[in-house]
This record gives sequence, structure tokens and C-alpha cells, in this order.
Amino acid sequence: MLKGMLLKPPFDELTKNLAGFYAQKMELHQRLIDISTAFLGGPKPGADYEKMAAEMPKIRASLEFVDRAIVEATPLIFATLIDQRPDSKNHVSHLIITKAEKAKLLDDLTIRFGSKLDQKSQNFTVSAASVLKAYLLKGFKCSDEPWE
Repeated sequence: MLKGMLLKPPFDELTKNLAGFYAQKMELHQRLIDISTAFLGGPKPGADYEKMAAEMPKIRASLEFVDRAIVEATPLIFATLIDQRPDSKNHVSHLIITKAEKAKLLDDLTIRFGSKLDQKSQNFTVSAASVLKAYLLKGFKCSDEPWE
């Protein structure tokens, strides 16, 4: 779905990069599945179980790196919702979404993540959702609110 989205500069590379992150995650998870399957399938001639076992921490570290990159991209993701037209004070103060769309997005975040959004120790996915929620609550006006 991300591959089909086109954003204007300066965000034009964002969806491609995010799609790449998720493709990388799928490949890494597939490798974990393959290794786990090999171990569960019992000994097979020629299988290098030590090499596979040594690969596991590297895969986990790569997954953590990708997840961290997605969290760090969250402010940029939010920035795609900011209307780039300045207000009378020459500030970008409005979002490109309506009040109803913003409320639905906040409701969706609350429904999907619930009390995890308020926890101190969050995984990367919850952290990204928390960052997005915080930005949505920052005081930007919506597209259907008056401009100053």
C-alpha cells in the first residue's frame, strides 16, 4: 500500500523508504522462521546449526535497527499532515485533515494501543504511536478550522 502512495517534495521519498523498511522486516522475519523451522525439524545432514544459531542475534539486532528507524521517522510522517501554507503570522499552524479525521485518527490510536500509550517502557511500535498521538495533540488547527 505504501508503494502506491505519492507525496510531494520534501516527502516524496518517505513512502518508498518506509516500504523498504517493512520489506526488510519481512525478510528478516522470514529468515527467523526458516531458522526456527530448521531447528524444529530435527537434525539434517549438512545443516550448519551453529551458523544459524549465531545468525539469530544479528537478525534481532537488524530488526531493532529497522524498528528504531521507523520510530525516528514518525515526526516526518506527522509532518506530511501539516499544511505548508503559512498563516497570517507566517507559521504553519494547520493540518490537512479535518477535525473529524483527526478525532478518528486519535480514536484509532487509542483503540489499537490503549493503555500501552501511557506506559514508560514501550516497544518501538507503541513508541511510534505515542509520538504520533503527541503531535496530534500539539495544538495544530485542522483544515476545517478558521485561518488567522
